[in-house]
Amino acid sequence: MVTSTSASEVVDHFAPNGTKTNKLLDWWKHRRGLGHVAQTVLAHVSRTPYTVVAEDIATLTTNHPLGEIRPSRAYQVDAIKNWNPGYAFTHLFHQMLEEHRGVFTWDEFREWAQHPAVEDRLWRPAQAVIEAAVASGADPKEAHEAMQWRIGVFYYSFLRELYVIARFREQDLPVLCHPLADALFRTDAWCDNVIVELYIPNPTFKTSDAGRKWKARELFADQPHFEVVELAMPTQHTFGNLHLPGPRTIDLAANKIRQALERSQARAETA
Repeated sequence: MVTSTSASEVVDHFAPNGTKTNKLLDWWKHRRGLGHVAQTVLAHVSRTPYTVVAEDIATLTTNHPLGEIRPSRAYQVDAIKNWNPGYAFTHLFHQMLEEHRGVFTWDEFREWAQHPAVEDRLWRPAQAVIEAAVASGADPKEAHEAMQWRIGVFYYSFLRELYVIARFREQDLPVLCHPLADALFRTDAWCDNVIVELYIPNPTFKTSDAGRKWKARELFADQPHFEVVELAMPTQHTFGNLHLPGPRTIDLAANKIRQALERSQARAETA
């Protein structure tokens, strides 16, 4: 199986000239004041996700990243609820993953984010947003907790995606991933021309037909050789735990990917 994926390979695969994805890539590369983000992400090579095994994540012991605040309170701080740093959260988690060479706890991520070499990517911008929210009337404690919730949700999502990718590869599916594909092209993972889009249904952020997040099938509508397989992970309702899909969910999803790969290969043979 492939053991590394570069950003250039992602671009070549997903963003040929004249496509929606190519235009989106061009816009992203030339965002005012964010050229350094593109430079960093385009130099990124994903290797560590392919060395992680599912058990590494299933047995990970970490402090609870969501804190004590509940969503109903966390989402009341509007400036934080909708905030994104210049680097997408998945960029940052993947950067640390490569430096750490394995899965990491929430506390390890917090420590990394405060290091002088990278503190301008998340830590200092987050503190500035918290201060602005407090200056606008937010309770200081709730503003800090809302920011922890905001980042912690993405941390859990990152671990869940790593787990699913590891489980697929353990079933001999040659699944690939890269933060550029994830954040920009809405592709959590892929096999050849089969795009895998993972999510837990949430009407505020994403369901199969609603939510504010772009969907891969819309972004790749002008590239019919791609097939998007949407995999909705069952919603779980226990607070403070990393929700991982069970064996049946993984098996059903893996079968959907295999069937899509067969259709893709059949189309290629008749083209």
